[in-house]
Amino acid sequence: SMLFIDENSVAILRFLQVFVFYVSYLSFVFAIFNLLPIYPLDGYNALRAISKNPNGSFFNFMRQYGMWIMLILLISGALGYLMGLMLNWVLEPMYRLFEMILGV
Repeated sequence: SMLFIDENSVAILRFLQVFVFYVSYLSFVFAIFNLLPIYPLDGYNALRAISKNPNGSFFNFMRQYGMWIMLILLISGALGYLMGLMLNWVLEPMYRLFEMILGV
């Protein structure tokens, strides 16, 4: 027997494919952003945890000025540029995988 799918079902499936792709993409964007070694992000804490000198001048500087650095990077557009570089490096293979699996 043949399975018939009407137009509405196809549209719903297509919407779900695109929705899952973009939710996954945003999740990766936030994960990559959170890995930046700027206080108070997790990247700062991870780098500090593996550092031989967790109370060194870099960490003290970032703890004191990290929020200002983040603000300057955001306003100047440099944060978007850095995120773009990181996302291209990390997400390009993931995008290709989703494209193969979901047909997006």
